[in-house]
Amino acid sequence: MINHALLLAYYYPPDTEAGALRPSHFARYLPQFGITPTVITASEAPQLPPEAVAVPNRTRRPVRTQPLGFTEMALRKFLFPHDEGMLWSFFAFPTAARQLRPSSVVLSSFPPINTHLIAYRLKRRFGVPWIADFRDPLVEAPTRLVPNQTYRYGRWSEAIDRLLEARIFAHADLLIANTDQVLARWQQRYPHYAPKLRLLWNGFDSADPITPLPIPARPYRELVHVGGIFVSRHPNALLESCHRLIVNGRLDPQRLRVRLIGVLEPQAIHNRALFDDLTARGFLEATGQPVPRQEARRALCEADLLLLLDVLDFGGGQQLPSKVFEYAQIGRPILTFTVPGSPLETILEGSGLPHVTLYPNAPPERVDEAVLRFLALPSDPVPASDWLMKTFDARHRVETLARWIHELPPAARSRR
Repeated sequence: MINHALLLAYYYPPDTEAGALRPSHFARYLPQFGITPTVITASEAPQLPPEAVAVPNRTRRPVRTQPLGFTEMALRKFLFPHDEGMLWSFFAFPTAARQLRPSSVVLSSFPPINTHLIAYRLKRRFGVPWIADFRDPLVEAPTRLVPNQTYRYGRWSEAIDRLLEARIFAHADLLIANTDQVLARWQQRYPHYAPKLRLLWNGFDSADPITPLPIPARPYRELVHVGGIFVSRHPNALLESCHRLIVNGRLDPQRLRVRLIGVLEPQAIHNRALFDDLTARGFLEATGQPVPRQEARRALCEADLLLLLDVLDFGGGQQLPSKVFEYAQIGRPILTFTVPGSPLETILEGSGLPHVTLYPNAPPERVDEAVLRFLALPSDPVPASDWLMKTFDARHRVETLARWIHELPPAARSRR
């Protein structure tokens, strides 16, 4: 029986990248189901958890005048513009191979693609069972579609993604999607691999809860969004609606403040004059700079209202903003912009939380009425439904993963 998981996770705590959270849930709870994890990571943190083995990425900051640096830059310019640490897969492979046991399964967490490349080599060489976990899809991912349409070599990158996806799907023993929409696309594209396609949502860890804090005394309510704002995930419909409501005298700009906390791409703002006007009024606060995790979390917990932005263009409706699980634990009203039938819409409908959902192409008057209806909601926290709290809890999800692992046969051949 398999009782050891070699987890390939480029990002891993104490790194604060969003991609570190899912593999950390795996590593925390797999031992409760008889599976010991060993994590291979590129984390540069001075102190790592005991299960983690660090393999430094020697080209994390590539230098053009050095052979390795030049190679890394060339790979990422022409073939892998979306992925960090392409050469890291070569650095990490020997360390990963040494950690294998006869009872091992390899579990690779993507993105970036380097983890799947290591797992592919381990599978081919040692016959070890392999689970390819996708935190984002590889082909048709929103984060890859947009650059592929604008980069000079985007067609090359897209072709490479399709080639790699086909190889991964052919050789992995299980392939895990993190939303039902991604799984459905896989089932249409690869019906012959249907028995090994699985769904395992992202979620939260009840051992590390986030709870609402008392709202500070202030003369206005705060509507807060935490996280990056990009070309395909933006607040333009909200800002345009608020501007109309202010101009028409239906919204007092002194009674509400919209705070956008985190990185903001300039291209994401469609109307810079409107953006600047709302900022000058003191209605909008958006520095565009990242803030420490604890500061951002506190702003969420003290907010009157919560804003949740989904990907609206270029492959929208596939993925689920992980921020929804923090919002769900806080329990205050959520205003979300998403596309019809998205995973986000489905989860909010079953969440039991006060929320208003808007679509990007809704008529302006409908958006305005929905925004006013949302702003009238009380800020008292409401507990999320039992369904949400159980389905998306880390331990429950890892229990499912462990069951899949125990059903796999051990390595087809020993190390050599």
